[in-house]
Amino acid sequence: MPEYAQEQGNTSARRINAREKARDRSSALQAAVAEGGVSEDIAERLARQLEAEGTVAKAYTHQELTLGEPVDSFAILFRNSHYPGRGHGALSRYGVETRYGEGELLYSANGTSHGTPYWYDRHVPVIFFGKGIDAGVSDAPAYTIDIAPTLAHLAGIATMPDDLDGRVIYPAR
Repeated sequence: MPEYAQEQGNTSARRINAREKARDRSSALQAAVAEGGVSEDIAERLARQLEAEGTVAKAYTHQELTLGEPVDSFAILFRNSHYPGRGHGALSRYGVETRYGEGELLYSANGTSHGTPYWYDRHVPVIFFGKGIDAGVSDAPAYTIDIAPTLAHLAGIATMPDDLDGRVIYPAR
């Protein structure tokens, strides 16, 4: 929450209205397209325009994510999540992925977004509870690929495919 981040000393943390951001993105996109050129040039202009206007903390072009050395540690995370032809962001179809600032919360009438590259969104608890599950706590790392094998184990499915990623993380160790 931006308010908590501010209490912790992050004075730039804030709530961001999704409608206002969409307007800012649209303005930057129109400016980038107006100059013409090939899609990579438009993506580059769009990314730099978004950064210059302060619309986002950082904008990565798809070309940046697939070629050369990552420009920062977040670019590595974006590169690892990037799959050509499958974008997840509002500007993916234009060859750009964006990162908002730490502590910024994008919201709309439909709710908020999650999944930032910041530590507080990447390191979250996983909780299993219900009949037959003993109480326990563990600080051992667990990953999303561990959830399916753990649920299968809890459901009593004894045979797992040999090529299954992940591991059973219950009982807590």
